[in-house]
Amino acid sequence: MAQVRRKIVTLLAADVVNYSRLMATDELESLEILDVQRDIFHRMVDEYTGRQFGSVGHARMVEFSSTHSALHCAIAIQKAILEQNETLPADQQIQLRIGVNVGEVVEESDGNLYGDGVNVATNLQTLAAPGGICISGSVHDHVKNDGQFEFAGEQQFQNIPDPVNVYQVLAPGVETGYKSFWAELKRRNVVRVGAAYGVVAWLLLQVAATMLPSFDAPQWIMRGLIFTLVVGFPISLFWPGSMN
Repeated sequence: MAQVRRKIVTLLAADVVNYSRLMATDELESLEILDVQRDIFHRMVDEYTGRQFGSVGHARMVEFSSTHSALHCAIAIQKAILEQNETLPADQQIQLRIGVNVGEVVEESDGNLYGDGVNVATNLQTLAAPGGICISGSVHDHVKNDGQFEFAGEQQFQNIPDPVNVYQVLAPGVETGYKSFWAELKRRNVVRVGAAYGVVAWLLLQVAATMLPSFDAPQWIMRGLIFTLVVGFPISLFWPGSMN
């Protein structure tokens, strides 16, 4: 049986956006650009004392002993690739998604790492915007005073027992995506208010549909109720009381 040991580390997972499309468009040219991008990645990982240990699918995996080093490495990678892209036509630009997580892993004798810590990191990178970085709540606990971050919601990943708090990294040269809008909705309780409003509106319509015929009520009453509920929906979402 191979010798294994458990440890807690910071993990960085990175993946090329639209890899298959790039290879299908112009394989030789894409490979040349990918080589340059790969050199940037390797250089930054070495500079921040990371250790690459393999891949999960197309994702590159890096282990760090320092969470701060992992964060700054991720930012440096995205900034360097952005600078490279500025010299290329739009159809030749390559972007990475990056996820960073702190967690327990199993290390085998060959140096490969496995476990929930790795799985969360790879899931986080799929949530990042192209050119962006998503980190877990465990990473945020370590680095929250070392940069700017935006809460992007709670995610339940497949085969991970506990939900994971997700944050976007806000830094020059690092992209953010649709999560920014989602986080703002979450902050304002819009999702919760909208769901509650929908349930109450549905109940009112069910009651009205059952009771109004018993009183020979004209159809305009039902139409008026529906119109009122539709108009009231956006008002309820952004009413000051729902934005605390």
